[in-house]
Order: sequence, then C-alpha cells, then structure tokens
Amino acid sequence: MTIEEVWKIIYIIKTQYPRHYEKFTEKELDDLAKGWHLCLEEFSYEQVALGLKSYLVNDTKGFPPVVGQVIEQMNKLNPKNEIMGALEAWNLVYKAICNSVYHSEEEFDRLPPLCQNVLGNAANLREMALMDVNTVKSVEQSHFIRQYDAYAKREAENMKLPPSMRISIRERIGIEG
Repeated sequence: MTIEEVWKIIYIIKTQYPRHYEKFTEKELDDLAKGWHLCLEEFSYEQVALGLKSYLVNDTKGFPPVVGQVIEQMNKLNPKNEIMGALEAWNLVYKAICNSVYHSEEEFDRLPPLCQNVLGNAANLREMALMDVNTVKSVEQSHFIRQYDAYAKREAENMKLPPSMRISIRERIGIEG
C-alpha cells in the first residue's frame, strides 16, 4: 500500500468521523498517515478498504478505527484466516486417534497444522490410541482443548501481523510455514 493510498483511507475515516479530526494539524495528520503506512504497507489498498468498510458498517460506538481494528476486520473477511473451534479440532484428532495404532504417521500428516502443533508428533497420537477410551475422551480431550485454545489465540494474534513479520518470527523460533 502506498502513502497516497493511505491518505485515501484517512480521508474516508475523516469524512466519517469529522469531529474527531477537526482539531488535527497538518503535522498530526501527516504523522497519522506515516504511522498507518508503516503498519499497512504490506497490504493492498483493496484489502484495507474492505477492512475499513467492514469496520464502518459494524461501528456502533462512533469512534474512528485504529490500525489494529482495520486489520482485524480484514482478517475476519479472509476465509483462509478462519481458525476452527477447539471441539471441531478435537473431533478430527479423535478420528485420527482411532486409526493410529498402526497408521499414526499418516493420520498425523492429515491433521491441520494447528492440531499438529498441539499434539507435537505422531507418536503422541499412537500413545493415545493405546490408552483406555474413557481416559482419551475425558483427560486427553480436556488437555487438547485447553492447549488448542491457547495455540488458536496466539495464531489469531499472529494473523494481525504483516506477512513479513510472521515469516521473520517463524524463522527466528524455527517453525516452518
């Protein structure tokens, strides 16, 4: 996104919330544009405009958005960013467990990356497959759901970051993809 496109976004925000910006000086507006550009430069104008539109049509409080709110709206509009719920994830994992005495590697590879992160490795699937079914459906399920919720929350926060920052963070901590 170019600085000129950021100015278009700020113009739209200013027209929707005129009272908020009426006392801003040119320097303050310029600083605002520079800050927004710094945070949004890796996104396209179309993505940001859709995120802003979503924010505007859903705003019931009457306050202008900050960058994070626009990015949050952009993420909500992108189906690739949807994170399945913990119970839905557990159902996939439980099906994998049921077939993991002899096929744990294949079952692990078929699970979504977030489920794989929570489980750790295929050996854990096999270990659960050898457990008593009541233990799996109570103790292991509650452990998985608690961990999954924590991982999902962290992933949702990471989705707010620009793509290059996500890649940089993953490289620093040694996570692929």
